[in-house]
Amino acid sequence: EASTMGGECIATRARQLSHTITRMYDDALRPYGLKVTQLRVLIGVLLQGPIQPSQLAELLDLERSTVSRNVMRLTERGWIRAVGNADDGRAQLLEITKAGQRVFQKAVQGWKKAQRRARARFGDDVGIMLGQLAQAGTS
Repeated sequence: EASTMGGECIATRARQLSHTITRMYDDALRPYGLKVTQLRVLIGVLLQGPIQPSQLAELLDLERSTVSRNVMRLTERGWIRAVGNADDGRAQLLEITKAGQRVFQKAVQGWKKAQRRARARFGDDVGIMLGQLAQAGTS
């Protein structure tokens, strides 16, 4: 059974695929000082900000600790900042900075390169298929 489980485990195969794809994107984004998860957080703040970190974690379906770690790195680089929340003085809101907007614009080229490489390796419909699988998993 161990041999069958090791060779057929869907979770293991999904993690291997995720690792391969993540490496492609991280390699393409490295010249811009970003990893794909950091870009995802930056995009979330760009599109939804100002936003609370907990809301961002929910929006991106990421662990709060993952968001917190990436927010810290992006803040250290001056790409996002925490601002006060007029509705709730205890909660911080995240917003993108002008420097963050600039790095995002530059990183688009790296993202496009990674998209092309992923499509070349896995087929043009891979994004659609992965989206359908992800959606089926949340149903």
